[in-house]
Amino acid sequence: VPRGPSRMMALQDEPEETAPSSSPQPLARASLDPRPAFDPSTPTVVQQAEDLKELFFESGGSIHEDAQFEYLKSPMLDVSGAQGYTRLRGFRTEIVSESWCASALPIREHETRAMLDHAGRVLSREDETNDGTRHEAIFVSFGPGTGKTSFMISAAEALDEFAFNQTRQRPLVITLTYNAQMSKSITKACRPDASEGQAAALRMLFGTLKSMGCTGLRDWDSVLLDLAPRGEHAGLWTHIQDPAWALKILAIWFGQRPAQILIVDELIKATCEASAYLHETRSVSDLARSFYSLMDTNPGLIVMQSAMSTEQIDTTGSNRIVKNLLMTVFTKAQFDAADPRLFFGDLDLRSEDRGLVFALGGGHQRTMKRLGSVARRDAIFQIAGSEVAEGRGS
Repeated sequence: VPRGPSRMMALQDEPEETAPSSSPQPLARASLDPRPAFDPSTPTVVQQAEDLKELFFESGGSIHEDAQFEYLKSPMLDVSGAQGYTRLRGFRTEIVSESWCASALPIREHETRAMLDHAGRVLSREDETNDGTRHEAIFVSFGPGTGKTSFMISAAEALDEFAFNQTRQRPLVITLTYNAQMSKSITKACRPDASEGQAAALRMLFGTLKSMGCTGLRDWDSVLLDLAPRGEHAGLWTHIQDPAWALKILAIWFGQRPAQILIVDELIKATCEASAYLHETRSVSDLARSFYSLMDTNPGLIVMQSAMSTEQIDTTGSNRIVKNLLMTVFTKAQFDAADPRLFFGDLDLRSEDRGLVFALGGGHQRTMKRLGSVARRDAIFQIAGSEVAEGRGS
């Protein structure tokens, strides 16, 4: 597998929803992780990187020197998600700053601008003399179906282009999730003994290989099957350590790049708070910290994580500040100004019917789209329009 260029300054997500706070909060300092004594029989990180290719790739698979982010291959999108996001991209608008321009999803212009302004500070190292490791940790939050994942993918696209324009080299984009293509649990499917760090590191490696468009990559379920105690590559489990180690492996695979972007979706689904969740961490706070604390030793790293509510993430004890980007629903003014095809496709609804959909959906894009679907609209309009909308229903 070809090695990339060797120049690098290392840069480096839903239980019941609760209204998140948009005010800045200090983040907790990462706890120390004692390392075992050196064992001369332990493979070097370079050898581990080479060995792990057997786990992730089919015969003939490869990592390309010029690999770059491919949004449709991100594990954050399943088949229906990829179709929906591709359609949504058609409604993007351009936003412009003094030094950059970028595309933003509908009603996400402000959040996209905030993300790119943050990235600009990180990549310029403008406050390096005032402890550049204190850049904000970015969280994306709000209730289900409000577009968190779509925004994260859109932000990854914008950040990829922004970093390229800043550094003249494509960044390493790491997108991982506890849903969609990576919804199977490591601890339930193959390794009940997996530590939080090992599970997070494995997700980082697979998520990056997917996101960067590598060829011949095996799917997530197959990787887990082979890592099980009786699996073909069970012996490789001892290689896997923690997120900091994962970054070293990625630098070997993709070469040292001047920018790295880490995007983590659906954080809370990693917890034990519901039986259907993945049980890969006992504390969503600890899991979030394992990702954003990477910035402590990699001053140029950009980290963005999503969760339905950041109120469940304990972010006390450090001088790092949270920047919370809220995925709010459409206001009536925003709904009226938007292209009706965003919600209704090719349906030609009367203005009063569109207003009814907004009233019933409360500005929630996914709900409004479902309410306006061909299969449901007649029944909904007949019932709601004749009773609820006229004040006779409850």
